[in-house]
Amino acid sequence: MVTVISLPPFSHPHRMDHIHEDFLGTWEYEREEGLDAYLTGRGFTWTQRKLQIYSPLSITFANFGEGECCVEQKNPFGRITHIFTPEKACQEEGIDGIEYLTLIQMNGSTLIVTRIQSGLGRWQAFPEEITHRIENGILVQNLRYKKIECKRYFRKKLV
Repeated sequence: MVTVISLPPFSHPHRMDHIHEDFLGTWEYEREEGLDAYLTGRGFTWTQRKLQIYSPLSITFANFGEGECCVEQKNPFGRITHIFTPEKACQEEGIDGIEYLTLIQMNGSTLIVTRIQSGLGRWQAFPEEITHRIENGILVQNLRYKKIECKRYFRKKLV
């Protein structure tokens, strides 16, 4: 079940009503930098980290009609599909079974996903921020939690 929570307007100058066309389509995982340390900092076990690092991953971005968008991440163990209205947070359950409050917005040419994890009946103070930008035809995903960061690189899937 997804609960939509309206938030006040954000301060960035480019309000989002859809995902920019450069992002649209499916992107396939190519490589990473610092993912093991990032997952360790997030509390993942050795086995969970290795599965995340060595499993194929794809991300698909899509726009639907009246202001609805979709970001889907898929690997052999499951998928997370965010169907959302830009700049409105929604409450949902992740692949890991943990409840998250997720906000997706566009800032210039960067797509930003902010996730706050629920723990012990309350929202945790440290959000995970995932930014996506395109550099020379490569989708660069930067993950940040507290002071830990890593990068994942994706190449556009040819149709």
